[in-house]
Amino acid sequence: MPTLGHCHITDARWIGPFDLRVAFATQHTTKLHQLYVGRSLVACTETFGDSVLFAIVQPSLYPQHLTLLAVDPSEKATDFGADLPPRPFNRVKVGFSTIGWPADSKLIVMTAGDAPGDAVNPDNELLRIEHDIAREYEVIGPPMSGTGDWNLELVGEDNVGNAGTATDFDQHVYAHPPDVAFADDGTRFTAQAVAGNLNVVFAL
Repeated sequence: MPTLGHCHITDARWIGPFDLRVAFATQHTTKLHQLYVGRSLVACTETFGDSVLFAIVQPSLYPQHLTLLAVDPSEKATDFGADLPPRPFNRVKVGFSTIGWPADSKLIVMTAGDAPGDAVNPDNELLRIEHDIAREYEVIGPPMSGTGDWNLELVGEDNVGNAGTATDFDQHVYAHPPDVAFADDGTRFTAQAVAGNLNVVFAL
């Protein structure tokens, strides 16, 4: 089974226009290690003792998150990109003030709708952090999928879980689109030039 834990990247650098060198440390002595750029598989180690990966990567204007995955040798060629966590660069930074909150406030809880425009769902909790003092806060929430206006709710809780008065607001989010789905033949899209026009067929 693939795992994200107990292995981590220690160094990543360009060694050519399209050549990436990634060094890592691991506690998995009987697993191979895959490297993903974004959520695309780009390299895999050949032996258990390898601690460096080389990949050909197309530079882009947008962030490319590197992920190291430990896998069983039989899974070496299996692409687990679709199972990786959501892109971290779909996170949203939110600023707010707790000045005027009750003195016994201990927690800050933020919830959101399930999709842009949806009413706030109390079960969709984005974050729960400690309230230290009444001040201006700036927090980064988890990845949010879907571009649009998200409805959010902010509330404080005391040390026994009693909630204060909720504040509702909205945040416009520009989210990276979902992954292009794999076709039955293992490709993500087809491209064909017709009369000077490039036609690309894919599914999300």
